[in-house]
Amino acid sequence: MIIRDEFFIDELEKREIEIALRLNSCIDERAIHVTVFAGVVVLRGVVRSSHEKDQAGRIAWSTPGVFNVLNNLTV
Repeated sequence: MIIRDEFFIDELEKREIEIALRLNSCIDERAIHVTVFAGVVVLRGVVRSSHEKDQAGRIAWSTPGVFNVLNNLTV
């Protein structure tokens, strides 16, 4: 039961990040792949600028329940 609840929380965090990325006009969210496992977010993909990479990282960090962000986005 605990594993199932943790998976549910990870999915909620992932969706929250994806929505926030979509709402940010500086970010092309289609270029960013988000995964979450046990409060650790991994961002992957190719973005247009270092500003876009930094913004995506800040959005992930600001999500409640996130303990670490691995920003593997490339410019």
